[in-house]
Amino acid sequence: MGSFCSQLDYLPGNVTDADAYARLQSHLRPEEAGPANRLYYLSTAPRFYSEIIVQLGQHGMVSEADGLRRAVIENPFGRDLETERQSNHEIDEVLHEHQVFRIDHYLGKETVQNILVFRFANTIFEPVWNRNYIYHVQISVAETVDVEHRAGYYDRVGVVRDMFQNPLMQLLALTAMEPPASLEADALRNEKVKAFSTIRPITADGVAEHTVRGQYKG
Repeated sequence: MGSFCSQLDYLPGNVTDADAYARLQSHLRPEEAGPANRLYYLSTAPRFYSEIIVQLGQHGMVSEADGLRRAVIENPFGRDLETERQSNHEIDEVLHEHQVFRIDHYLGKETVQNILVFRFANTIFEPVWNRNYIYHVQISVAETVDVEHRAGYYDRVGVVRDMFQNPLMQLLALTAMEPPASLEADALRNEKVKAFSTIRPITADGVAEHTVRGQYKG
């Protein structure tokens, strides 16, 4: 642990302050002492994603002339479809698509990661994992942790954006998609898109028929 900690460095700054990026660039150059790879993990409120990446671009910190440059952003992406598209447009103006990793920490859970292995590498289930043998699949979210210190986050985001717009949809895709040609990012994405395109939207008149109302027990 000591040897690991000795490799860590800390430089405070404000993500809305342009001078902070200049200081960061000046701080990294001597540490790298030549070509080096960089991964920018944006562990911030989602509303700062675009601004941070734009600032990184303006300060010449995303050019891959001296090594790989990658940016990691976590859901939720925007408050609605319009703001999501706007955010993606601003990011795409600075970074190439292969430089951006849009992630969800929920997908890092061991149970979630095991879904693909359970489905495609299991000779018992793989042949029968289709509509001919499965009547329905139910995805449940059973939380044991309450809002706690995240009240401010939930006031802005809400549980629907926090859970439904990505974690549950990703679980749906992993459960329903066809086997990807490989485990490369593009191949997985393409099969997920195909799965999403087959989903029939539930109309207002069909909500009562196609949904189950749960009861909270506090």
